[in-house]
Amino acid sequence: MNTFASLNLKIQNIKIINEKNIFEYIPMGHPIRPQNTAILFVKKGCVLLKEHVSVHSLESNSIIIIDTNRVYEVLEASDEIEILLLVYERSFLDKIALKLNKIKVYDSLKKQLKRIFNISSSEMDIIFTNLKLLDFYLQEKKDITYIKEIVEHLFMIVLYHIVSVVEENNEDVTEMTRNQQIVNDFILLVSDYYLQTKSVQFYADKLHITSRYLSSVVKLETNKTPNDFITEFILNEAKAQLSTTNKAVKVIARDLQFSDQYSFSHFFKKHLKLTPLQYRKQFKD
Repeated sequence: MNTFASLNLKIQNIKIINEKNIFEYIPMGHPIRPQNTAILFVKKGCVLLKEHVSVHSLESNSIIIIDTNRVYEVLEASDEIEILLLVYERSFLDKIALKLNKIKVYDSLKKQLKRIFNISSSEMDIIFTNLKLLDFYLQEKKDITYIKEIVEHLFMIVLYHIVSVVEENNEDVTEMTRNQQIVNDFILLVSDYYLQTKSVQFYADKLHITSRYLSSVVKLETNKTPNDFITEFILNEAKAQLSTTNKAVKVIARDLQFSDQYSFSHFFKKHLKLTPLQYRKQFKD
């Protein structure tokens, strides 16, 4: 299996990347926080993707929404895969917001708790056809008078199709237990606030429960503590910044709410058995 990782793509508004050129845009082995929203379509093969604290196996005919607020690492991919990655800047959505019912479609996607969707092969064929058509017009944009309108409408077709899939999938989602809901809400909160605080009490207050109760529920449901989850979020962010930016370690330490560079380095080495600079060096050689 090939090993590669995530989604730091510099694009002009919108871009479609396939399995033939994805390695030009996705550096090998880098956990990363994507700069732009993206949707990954796996038509054939399997992709193993780490999203914050979860590892997803994306099988044939699956879709995952890539969020700029999360850290990703693509761990493995089948030797024979057929994928398309639709990457777009929020500014592009803003430009067509009125045509998307005041961005109702985008908000519908952003609010989904479920991030991965399985569809039929016939539905994936339709989406791939529209994406390849969109890609054709993106490549030929200098020669067609109404290229802007064509691109916008093709993009909206794809987005509306995805939303219809999302809504169908949500109808089939099994209702969560109270404990599962607490764990799910906790993880969502950590993904929003881990750059601001490491306090378990903070998250318990947000959930209107005691920290002791939160800890017991999380431990019961996941065999991990709340601090385990918070630590993993912070480590993923640290790895992403070390592997893909030139930020000084002291700046990263400050970004992650450590009191100083030493405490951050101690934390990092404790969990990864490498200093931050040793970890970064792996990607510079």
